[in-house]
Formats: sequence, structure tokens, C-alpha cells
Amino acid sequence: MGRRVMRTALTAVVVAETLSGCVFSYDAAHPALGYINSFDQPVTVIIEGTDPEIETPIPGQRSSDTLLSECVGTAIRVETVDGALLGRIEEQACPGWVVTITKDGNVEYRE
Repeated sequence: MGRRVMRTALTAVVVAETLSGCVFSYDAAHPALGYINSFDQPVTVIIEGTDPEIETPIPGQRSSDTLLSECVGTAIRVETVDGALLGRIEEQACPGWVVTITKDGNVEYRE
């Protein structure tokens, strides 16, 4: 009888989650702002408005991330290693979001 009750309860939870449409993938154990550098050159991503500013170097054609437990800063700046500005996003850096540097050096920021 106990297994039947457990199976029924588990089925009810699965059905409720399916019907509600609440399916998301957020890894609470590893909240991070992700970086994808598809550009051929290394870049540095700087989170402005933090003390000190958070700088993350990313080699060309590589990915990385910065651990964040909450949204921080006031803007995100992406520069080449010689200091040339590729782009600046006037939004906070948030876990679960991704900064992408495209092959042609454009900067995108998406959830």
C-alpha cells in the first residue's frame, strides 16, 4: 500500500509540473554569467560598477564564466587585449545570462 501511495504522489507531481509549463534549467549550485568568445582574438570582459571591477580574460575561440550569486554592476564592457573597445552593454551582469563575442567582434547579451 505504501508504494502505491508514493507512486501516485510522484505521478501527481510530474503531471502538475508538465501542465504548469514550469520547466527551467537554473543550476543554483553554479550560478554564473557565461562568456562565449567566437572572436579569433583574446578579449577581456569587465563588469563595471563593482569594487573592484571584475575582469575576466577569455582566449580566442573559448568559453568561460564568472560565478555570481546575484546581478551586479552597472555595465559590461568587452575589450581586446590592447584595450580596443568591442562593445559595452549598459545592463547589470546576471547569473544565467551569456555574453557572446561573435566572429566579427560584435557583443551580444542574452538570457
